[in-house]
This record gives sequence, C-alpha cells and structure tokens, in this order.
Amino acid sequence: MRDDREVRMLLGEIANLAPRDAIREAAVSLRALSPQIAADPPVALRLLVALDDACSPHLRELCNSYIDERPQPGRNDLFELARGFWSRLAESFAELLPAAKTFSDEARSELCARLIRASTEDQRWGALHYGPFAPQHWARVGRAWLAATEVGQHIVRLRADWASDTSVEREYLRAIAFSLCVPGALDEVQIEQAWRLIHYLLPLLELRRTRGPDTLYSIDPEEGQPPLRGDSTAPDSRSRRYFAAPGVAATFKELEQALHAGALPPLLDVPAPEAAIRFAPMLHHLLQYWSAEPPVRGRRRHPMPAKLRVVAGMENVVECLSGASDLPFASWDQLDANLHGIGARAELTDAQPLRVGMMVALLREDSGQWLVGVVRRMMRITNARAFIGVEFLSWRPAVVRASDGTREVRALLLDMLHKAATLRVALPLGTPRDNAHLRLLDQGETVELAPVELLAHARDYEIRSYRLRQTESAE
Repeated sequence: MRDDREVRMLLGEIANLAPRDAIREAAVSLRALSPQIAADPPVALRLLVALDDACSPHLRELCNSYIDERPQPGRNDLFELARGFWSRLAESFAELLPAAKTFSDEARSELCARLIRASTEDQRWGALHYGPFAPQHWARVGRAWLAATEVGQHIVRLRADWASDTSVEREYLRAIAFSLCVPGALDEVQIEQAWRLIHYLLPLLELRRTRGPDTLYSIDPEEGQPPLRGDSTAPDSRSRRYFAAPGVAATFKELEQALHAGALPPLLDVPAPEAAIRFAPMLHHLLQYWSAEPPVRGRRRHPMPAKLRVVAGMENVVECLSGASDLPFASWDQLDANLHGIGARAELTDAQPLRVGMMVALLREDSGQWLVGVVRRMMRITNARAFIGVEFLSWRPAVVRASDGTREVRALLLDMLHKAATLRVALPLGTPRDNAHLRLLDQGETVELAPVELLAHARDYEIRSYRLRQTESAE
C-alpha cells in the first residue's frame, strides 16, 4: 500500500485495460487490500479513492453495455462483475469507518460520501437486475451519514473530471430518492433515466428534522431500515429525518412540456424518439410515488392459482402463435388475476432471461387459447426466482404478414379488424418507416392501414396504432 510506484503502475494498468479486464484487476486488488485496511487507514483510504476514480469510466461503459445488450446467456457475468466490484468497494470503505475519527474533517466527509455512493451504485445494479438487493445497504449508509454529521457538511469532489461537487447529505438523498423509484416497474432504460433524473432533481430534495404536510417518507439512519411512507407510527428520534420534494411536481410538469417540445435538458440524455417514449411513463411513475397520495392499484386482482406455459420475446411469441412446438417454454405459477393481467411466480434461468417490457405469450394448462401480454413488474426473491406482473395486450392475437411497401415481416394484430376502430399492431423493432402505411397481406384481401401514433417502443418490438384506410381485392 505504501509503494507509490506500485500504485501508479496498478492504476496505469487499470486505465489501459478493456473495461471487463480492468474491473477484474481492480477487484483482485480490493480483495488483497482488505486484510491490510486496519493497518494504515489513511493510506488505505488514498488507495481506495484512487481505485474508485480509475474504475469509474470503465463501470460507466459496463453499465451502458448491460442496458444495451439483448437478453442472452452469459449476460449475468457482466452483472456479477460490476455489482461485485461496487459491493466490495462499499464494504472496503465501510471497514474504514471505525477509523474515521482519526481523519481530518474533509477526509472523513470524503470517506462517507464515497461509501454512500458505492453502496447506492450497488443498489443501482441490483435494480437493473430487478433484485435481490443488498440487505446491509441501509445500515451501511446510515452509519456513514451519522459519522459525517459529527463534523458538519463539507463539499466533496468525487471525480476530478466532473463539473459538480457533492456532499454526504446529497449522496444520502440520492440513495433515498433512488429507492423510492420502485424500479421493479421500470425497464432498464427507464431505470437509467430515473438515475439521471434524480441527479437533476437533487437540489430540490430535502431531509428535514421535523415532519410536515409535504414530507413524504421518513428514515432513521440509526435503525438501518429503508424509508417509510407517510406519517408512520415510528416516534421522532434524534436521528430521524423526513424526506420532502417541494417543487418537484412543477418541475415534472415543465419536463413534460419540454419533452413534447423536444427540448429536454442535455443532462438527462434522452434521445428522441425511441428513448423519449419511455421517459414520459417513467416521469408519471416517479410522480406517483413522490406525491402526497400513495399510488393505489386501479384494478384489484383476485386469487386465481393456475399453471402457465410462457414464451418470452417478440420473435418467440410470433413463432409460438404460428404453431412452432420446439420453443423454450417456461413454467410459471399464476397467483392472482383479473381481466387486465396476472401476478405470477417464475423460475428464471440464463437461457430464458426476462425483463420488464418484454412481450410474453401465456397459456393456462386448462385452456387452449394463448394470450399475449407484457411484463410490467418484476422483483427477484433470489437470483433464480421472481414475482412477475403481466398486463394483457390481447386476448386473441393473430399473426399477420405486414408490409410498409419496402419490407415484409410477420407482425401481431392485437385487435380485431373493424372499419370504425383504431387497431394496434405489434411489429419487430424498426420495421415500418415513419408515417408509412401498413398493408396486411393475408386477410383474404389486402388491408391497408393508415398510421396514427407510436404507442410503445421496447427492446425488440414496437406497438403502433392504425386506422383502416381501404380494402381492395388481393391478386
């Protein structure tokens, strides 16, 4: 630890390696450092800070890769690598906390801010994977916040190349705010959008000593528990704080207007139109959980246990509805249901990955009719088991041949053809040209549809609405 030359060589090597190799090398260094942390805490802090800074660009690249990659076997390796690093880094910073009283006020603030950020990054990767989450997170960040409050608020620069500074309070607010996103109802792009949005909103967020009409959640760092909604029965205490977001509703309204005008702040990094169509529902979702009235399920589900056969992914759904019998089926346990969706428990494997936003075809064991839906909620109980919420898209989906005049594809007709109706069609991603008419070629006669709007944009499909334009005899 004391050999500056060795440290410089290590950091130089990490900087020049490919992202995955760099994080593997850094993880080895963290494991080797752990037994020596107590021997010289100031030197250990300096090395941990250097590793944190050196790995930051690599971890950003891994996060982008994880979000961009399609589900495929081996993708969990990337997740385990990145989350494992953040978890180990947070634990290493936490091992230094007992020695924090021997540090200068500035060094103690930096230690606590980096600990909270590393632990929150661990939670962020947990959210991208839909859990499970680190059980020690709130105890860990709570201890860091308490240690920092003894010396007051000090500005911390986490990255030399970042324009903005931070503080322990700001990082603690970030951790609380991200936990209130309920990421199990967002797809990975939306989770990343929510992460950036929280950074944008941080100046509007507050931790107060007393509860008030606009405080939404409470948290006690000494208890090491997650935030509690509303006016809980928990008594006030010396360390209990209340989360408030005054002005956020007005800011959300401004962002909605900016979204429609195509002028969102560059910091949010929301390219149009694909990512933008995810941003509006994410904004609405976040506002629900940050409003004074807690969200309530609009349609009650009823206990209705059943066994389901499930096919996931647009391409597999089309194959399944076309009669293919050699597809990889999953078995789910349906728990409850209503006319609009189901709740289920599923076993997950690398060979059959699942994400929020994925299209699925569902078949009850006592039914001969496949339904098509979309995964709206997902929360892992363990790495291999999860609770799933599915919203139905169609009770009677039909596979059709469709053409925009330049390309023919197989698509899903989600509504019955009717002259007066607006129809929804699910198409492979990027199939139709913007504003192009769509022809359905196998309906006994050629059916031409006029475009109305883009309704959904997912990883491998999009759903567009159309109106029946005209019919003519097929040749």
